[in-house]
Amino acid sequence: MRISLPAVLLLAVSSALPVAAHANPVTDVFTITYGGHTETIDLPASPVPSTYGLGYGFTVRGTATSMNGGTCSDTIGFYSSPTGGFTDSCIHELAPLTDKGVQLFTGSVTNPTFVPGTYAFHTNSGSGLLNISSLAATPEPSSLLLLGTGLVGLAAFARKRVKTKA
Repeated sequence: MRISLPAVLLLAVSSALPVAAHANPVTDVFTITYGGHTETIDLPASPVPSTYGLGYGFTVRGTATSMNGGTCSDTIGFYSSPTGGFTDSCIHELAPLTDKGVQLFTGSVTNPTFVPGTYAFHTNSGSGLLNISSLAATPEPSSLLLLGTGLVGLAAFARKRVKTKA
């Protein structure tokens, strides 16, 4: 039984590939609409808290946000139940009082995961909406697959060239 070189190379490359493609971490997009302001924030679905307090919540600091066409260096606080809600340092009217009773994450304050959805909130100054939506992970191309495909192509070209000389 004769096995061709391209088949052997293809088998070797495919067996060396990882089982799952590498992907970027899942990101959640927060859109806050309040008092004529619209703020967009991208955070990891499972953020690493800057600070946290067992039993009350956590903060994510240094978050770059887009607000009404500009940017703001943000600190966002998320509170656990029964208080719930969030604070936002870029929209001063939102700090420190926001919607109570709605916890926007699952898990613990040391290892939170955001819950996508649309939430209405009310403060002493008015009402607004917070929308949390998830962006799907985007697989990245595998360099090994590209290299293997190139090697298979070179092997096929070399084999064809040897056959034509003979």
